[in-house]
Amino acid sequence: MCLILDKTRTFPQKNGKEVQLRVYGDEFYARYETMDGYTVLYDTEKEQYCFALLAKGILISSGAPLYKAVPRGLVRHLQEDKGVRNQKFDERYQLMRPQKSPPPGVSATLGRNNGLLPGTQLSQEPKVKGLTILINFQDVTTQIGKADVEGLLNGDNFTAHGNSCSVKQYFKRLSGNRMEYTNTVVGPVTLGKNRTHYINTPCMKEALDLAISQFGVDLRQFDCKNRGVVDAINFLYAGETLYEEWLWPHNYSMTYSHNGMRTDLYTIQSLGRKPVDMKIGTFCHEAGHLICRFPDLYDYGSRDGDSDPSAGMGYFCLMASGSHLNRGRFPAPISGYLRNLAGWADNEILLNNPGRFQAKHGEYNTVHKYLVDNKPNEYFIIENRTRLGLDTHCKSSGLSIYHCDTLGSNEWQGGTADKHYQCALIQADGARNLENNRNQGDENDLFKKKEGLILSRDTIPSSRAWGGMESGLKIYNITEPGEVISFETGSPQEPEGSGETIIKESRPSALIPDLDPNGITDQILFFKSGTIENIRVSIDISHTYIQDLRVEIETPWNERITLVDKEGGNTQDIRCTYDSETKLAALKGKPFAGPWKLHVKDLAKRDTGKLNQWKVEIDYKHQEKILKKEKIETMAILDMDARGINSIISISETGKITQAMIYIELTHSYHGDLAATLTSPSGKSVTLIPFNSLGTNQGILSKSFSTTSDPNLSPLISENLQGDWTLNVTDNWKQDKGSLKKWSVELWV
Repeated sequence: MCLILDKTRTFPQKNGKEVQLRVYGDEFYARYETMDGYTVLYDTEKEQYCFALLAKGILISSGAPLYKAVPRGLVRHLQEDKGVRNQKFDERYQLMRPQKSPPPGVSATLGRNNGLLPGTQLSQEPKVKGLTILINFQDVTTQIGKADVEGLLNGDNFTAHGNSCSVKQYFKRLSGNRMEYTNTVVGPVTLGKNRTHYINTPCMKEALDLAISQFGVDLRQFDCKNRGVVDAINFLYAGETLYEEWLWPHNYSMTYSHNGMRTDLYTIQSLGRKPVDMKIGTFCHEAGHLICRFPDLYDYGSRDGDSDPSAGMGYFCLMASGSHLNRGRFPAPISGYLRNLAGWADNEILLNNPGRFQAKHGEYNTVHKYLVDNKPNEYFIIENRTRLGLDTHCKSSGLSIYHCDTLGSNEWQGGTADKHYQCALIQADGARNLENNRNQGDENDLFKKKEGLILSRDTIPSSRAWGGMESGLKIYNITEPGEVISFETGSPQEPEGSGETIIKESRPSALIPDLDPNGITDQILFFKSGTIENIRVSIDISHTYIQDLRVEIETPWNERITLVDKEGGNTQDIRCTYDSETKLAALKGKPFAGPWKLHVKDLAKRDTGKLNQWKVEIDYKHQEKILKKEKIETMAILDMDARGINSIISISETGKITQAMIYIELTHSYHGDLAATLTSPSGKSVTLIPFNSLGTNQGILSKSFSTTSDPNLSPLISENLQGDWTLNVTDNWKQDKGSLKKWSVELWV
């Protein structure tokens, strides 16, 4: 599919000269305007373009050709009603959709095959060969020869006419040398009628018949999987792109059989008039559908139950509008989200544990990925999009952060829990211009150099999961754009040494539900290890009747201390500080690493309020790490065995734990099958990896777990060190296999 928004193109008329029009749409539905903004239609009776009128929500021809005066009272930018537009889209889509497609009315922006389109995915094949047929019409021919096209598609050093590279080199780079896509070029063949005839009559079968009869094409050469199906057929027609009906560049299926071979998917697009017209952008976009089964990441507002247009990924991905950069000669790279789905990103760097990371530009086999807990289909991907290499014409320069969901659709710009983009660019300026269809991308969309906290639950833009829940992703300290961009995840580094003070605060601005015993909960997380010498907790709550409220603070070891309990009479608002000299005295000498939670409940009716902010200040004594013990052993993980395998680390030292960190390294062909638990010497067990929580990832899994960041591990605090610590790993589903390589414990007292 090929989206055109506000681009000027030349159109033929059977009864008149060519005209220049602005185009808005794709092959399913499009609208055309004159250069001064009047909507036009092709009048089939007059066989020329005429000014359009709007009658009961439908565009009709006024009968006035474009060389006439504008009809009196006609207004600019007429558009059909959404219902009319959607009906026309559905009719066109049902006519042109592939055989293995979703139901009518559902588009290629919704990838139903783990984010990809239905059909055979060839992106894992090392060599794919397509057939490309050059087409002349009776009245329109091209001066571009077969050798020119072979250079455009297959050249090793092709950069002619401002193109970044050949189609072969583009996919070779983006796949990390995993796939080589070449084409055998045939023709040109000359069709039997003029070009305008093929606007409403498909030309593909006629062209293929001529290619076989005139050039002896053997379709068996184009079947890399020996399916009896041609992998890829491309039709390139003479002249400039004609954005009308069957000549609008598109990718669909055709039924054709010859000598035991049949066709399936094809693409069609223009070749141009002279070699200077040649460009790789549209060919690469359509090949993304054809070979890799990538969905469109643009939105034209007529699909997947949505009727409002937005920009989707705009110019930031080949499969959105990025194929048009530098007039189609320097298309945007395929985004890290789609490369990951294609299986090209074999170096997957997980960001769920705090650390400092480096994103290298052009390292297309690598993705930096943050997984959202308990949502295997939802995650974030980060990559370097500095204006270098294939990003030379990128609309911005810096670090890109994508919010991804394989069950989403880039028609759904609303960003709700149920309907949201499949891949959304988190725009650094927070303006959401792509979702609001204000532009296709601008200078402020990517993250540039900035110190401190840059992206979290409470920033604008935010890293909240779809639906507004916290994802846990926090980004700090991004360096300037360049070959390498560094960034940090987790929380900012806390001070070292003894006698220090740590201050952390949260500004949730969260509404407190009236007469709700569950109330609201907010969290502040400490990573530093140490014990409390003094602690101060400040809260700021707006409320019309504070006698209704109960406020509690919960420690990392799950102890609750009541700060406010239905007191204060009919006064308004709470702005107080509580310390270890009064209500928090019991916290002295206790470890503070881990999650601290503030619970606020309104236990009576009628009055309302919100938690504006709260702050925790801790004067602490630094605690040294007492030990680290590691077990290195290769143990096969039994397939579909509920008992699993046990590995034991024995500790002879004594003391009570104030903080713990556990590290696991294993390899497995399907991470989602796995579950892991750790049992302390006293028999207390904690879950490290819940079953079916790691999705479809495969290969090496290296993961750390800490009492400072994972509340599930809080039962380990105050446990005795001495004794046997047991790691249990189970494979809970059939067919896949793996082994435990090593694991370790780090313990503080």
